[in-house]
Amino acid sequence: AEGANLGMTQRARIEFSLKGGRINTDAIDNSAGVDCSDHEVNLKILFSTLTNTVSRNERNELLKKMTDDVAQLVLADNYRQTQVLTILEATKSSDIHTYQSLMRSLEADVGLDRALEALPDDETLEQRRARSQGITRPELSILLAYSKIALYEKILKSALPDSSYYLPWFYGYFPKIIQEKFPKAMSVHPLRREITATVLANEVINRVGPAFIYEISQTCGVNDVEVVKAFFLACEVLELKKLWDQIDSLDPLMVADIQTQALLDVNQSLEQIILWFLRHPDIKPSNFTGLHILLSQVPDKLQGEQHHIFNLRRQGFIHLGISEDIAQSLSLIPFLPALLDIMVLGKKHHNLKAIAQTYFALRSKIGLDWLAVQATQIHVDSEWQRSARTILIDDLAQVQVKLTNRVVMETQDNDVEAWMHKHKDSIHRIHPILSNIKSTGHSDLGMISYAMRQLERLV
Repeated sequence: AEGANLGMTQRARIEFSLKGGRINTDAIDNSAGVDCSDHEVNLKILFSTLTNTVSRNERNELLKKMTDDVAQLVLADNYRQTQVLTILEATKSSDIHTYQSLMRSLEADVGLDRALEALPDDETLEQRRARSQGITRPELSILLAYSKIALYEKILKSALPDSSYYLPWFYGYFPKIIQEKFPKAMSVHPLRREITATVLANEVINRVGPAFIYEISQTCGVNDVEVVKAFFLACEVLELKKLWDQIDSLDPLMVADIQTQALLDVNQSLEQIILWFLRHPDIKPSNFTGLHILLSQVPDKLQGEQHHIFNLRRQGFIHLGISEDIAQSLSLIPFLPALLDIMVLGKKHHNLKAIAQTYFALRSKIGLDWLAVQATQIHVDSEWQRSARTILIDDLAQVQVKLTNRVVMETQDNDVEAWMHKHKDSIHRIHPILSNIKSTGHSDLGMISYAMRQLERLV
């Protein structure tokens, strides 16, 4: 259902959604109009500073020329906003505990009134959890709005809007013709900080949802602004905009489920990447020159089960009519976090190709590839368990780095087989543990944590 401005209350939308209907809030369906008005006002403010250099006729002619560009900017923003709601719907029941904590946070930060907004109280959330129901799309729409307000205020109070690093995001808010003709006037726009904060908050939450930043900040004990900085650094280093554009380009193929899962995969990898940058706060984007060359070589470095799974995924995408280059990009998403460690180790030991080969060979032969996949699939029933799972995945990555470094330091030619033979007694103790976990048919936090502790003994 769409629109129904006065035809449905919020409670009716929620009830319709709980019965299987798909519906947004009126604010979501009509947000493009508000967005367009915001652009209009901010352009008027810019032109008010140019009255001595731009005549009314010149201004009016420019406004006509930029009409299509403004429309595209508005449509792109609203496309992403509804897209993220679809992504969130795919995980709404498993993340109900996270939304419960988020609502409490928003109540404290920006005065969210659950009763006023028809959002579920804690008792209702427990009932939904028991019925395997989650947060509905209309409710997610409300949380999306309040989270943007909260994040906007935090960014605005920080130094981020003053940093030249985020100037491209500010400039990108305006049509290209304005960027080309009036860059100096734009740089002193009276609302430059506010526009920058709005753009950054929208980009983050439209990509990863309202709870993503909150979850990481709670897990890592850092403030939201630090997570935002890591988010944009990750986007630059991994060139995620190109990957997102590739996923969006699949719209004509009508493979919405594939797109949704790909976006979920990106978010899962992005969470690990952001944790990595939070652990390496002083690292610069220049440290990752050549990363995409490395990414293109990953398929040739994969071994065993991870190589088999990569090929299955890639061929499955191609069978659906997806081009080979996009099929490869989608299949490589789970390997994105590993690239950062490989790049750092490669520069340390001055041999990137050999390090990549060693990293993936060790990952396959010891069983870290299987263990890492199991960790991402652990079912969690609370915010605490979710944080523990996130940290466990991060810990497994750090164990992998330390083990790879040991192979390089202790062998000639990065000989994984020779290193494993040297430590065969310890490795032989690990394989039965992994076999026992596999035989149970499911994995939980305790199992994977225990296996990781045994691997740590090799470090």
